Amino acid sequence: AKVAKEEKGESFAKRAVEAGDTSAATVEKALALADVPLSGNRRNVIPKGQVAVRGAVCGMFVYAHRIGVSSFSRQRPWLTRLLTAFCRDAGYNRFPFTSIQVNVDYAARPHVDRNNLGKSLIVGLGRYTGGRLWVHDEKGKEEVTLDEDLPQEPTYKKGGHFRGSLIDISGKWSQFDGNRLHCTQPFKGKRYSLVYFTCDRYAEAPEAVRQELKDTGFTFRWKNERLQKMRATKKIQRREVCEKVRKEKFSYHKGIVPDLIDKDCVRYELENPKLEGCNAYLLYEKYKRAKSFGEAKRLGARNIDLLFDFNQSFMKVTCLHPAPQSWSKEVKDPMWPYAAHRTSLPATGSATVKVRVQGMRLRHPGIEVPRAALYKLQSLVEALKQVNEQSWAAEDGPMSDVPLGAMRILLCWAQSGKLRLRPNLSIAVAAALRSWGKQDLANLVSPGKAKIKAKASRSKQCAARKK
Repeated sequence: AKVAKEEKGESFAKRAVEAGDTSAATVEKALALADVPLSGNRRNVIPKGQVAVRGAVCGMFVYAHRIGVSSFSRQRPWLTRLLTAFCRDAGYNRFPFTSIQVNVDYAARPHVDRNNLGKSLIVGLGRYTGGRLWVHDEKGKEEVTLDEDLPQEPTYKKGGHFRGSLIDISGKWSQFDGNRLHCTQPFKGKRYSLVYFTCDRYAEAPEAVRQELKDTGFTFRWKNERLQKMRATKKIQRREVCEKVRKEKFSYHKGIVPDLIDKDCVRYELENPKLEGCNAYLLYEKYKRAKSFGEAKRLGARNIDLLFDFNQSFMKVTCLHPAPQSWSKEVKDPMWPYAAHRTSLPATGSATVKVRVQGMRLRHPGIEVPRAALYKLQSLVEALKQVNEQSWAAEDGPMSDVPLGAMRILLCWAQSGKLRLRPNLSIAVAAALRSWGKQDLANLVSPGKAKIKAKASRSKQCAARKK
């Protein structure tokens, strides 16, 4: 039955091409008869919760070192000719394309077509409502929030908010940049979309592939100078992006790891992500069940392992210990006994709150801080009382310029009235207190420049009088 349907579809497409009928209704019917197969190849577009979608490529495909004509095109040469003619007869005879992506009844999740060169041309067919195309555009009014990192795309990270424009493609042709983030809005009904694009490795296509494309209606100009320039530029840009991704992925960015202490609770991915058999793999097997930072070290995690695992999210801090492990100086807040019991914010909700501190990468969602300790700090500092939970993890959050070690000291102060300091953190603690309006306490921690100059001046005057 399936073969009979495909043969019927090809016969229909052949009659349409020979009759010069490239209307939208004819193309829609040809697509309905084509029986577009389920595919799980384009995992970056498959909606969450699904393992495959109905989609196929007509024309040229590129996969690793292989470049050729798709099996879908070879099995349906007349449908391919109809789709290429559909584009030309719609007035886009000068638009360059080596391939046509056929999509049936799915809303692509946010993704980037990083192997496309230049603009893509899209049109929607079928009877449906909704299903507009969203494309990243800084001037747009519609916002999309990513719930995952896009591989090889340092710009598009999980939790990022991006503005964009909505394009109605139902029965309408539109050009867009597939190298920018884009997705499909939900829809109801029967929906087809055709995307005409150029593979960025078109110049590597052998002569046999070029001839086969020509035989099925592709009129691509292989020596297009504008595309050649775009291709050269994209090669340079891709090298830069790859280098940036490589550095980010494999750098030993210290971030907050040196400020973690033994009592910090951690959780490791139980599925070992290291190369099986290597020393790092064997070590990971030993420490992957550690529940605290100190336990991970006792079980064999080296400094380089701790840095790498944290940067790659193999290790996550599940709860920060709200007090320093050691200190060299203690400053008592004379006003704490009065302020500590005057007001108290309710510590309701989950046990922890995500907080961004200095040294975190933008992609980091924030470190988990005990809610009770954080709310105790809020109740003591007037400037923090209006901060909502989401703002603590924001790029410009209240702790975003405060080192992790300094935040521990401040959390400890909120609970005990004591600032337990280390020399390398005193200035950071004082700066945070000053920014919150706690000038007198900040001066006890680290006198301001004016006080230091005044003290030096008095010392000189005393010395002069003695002479």
